[in-house]
Amino acid sequence: MEVSRADRGQTALMVIETDERVAAEVIERMNRQNNIYKIITLDV
Repeated sequence: MEVSRADRGQTALMVIETDERVAAEVIERMNRQNNIYKIITLDV
């Protein structure tokens, strides 16, 4: 997991790497949380 932001108090970027595909239900639950603006998933 990596977290970064340009300045204190600004919007942060979080990257989470997993060993397996994240279930759609988990993504949906994350999308319903406050202060999460966008979720992008990659399957490479």
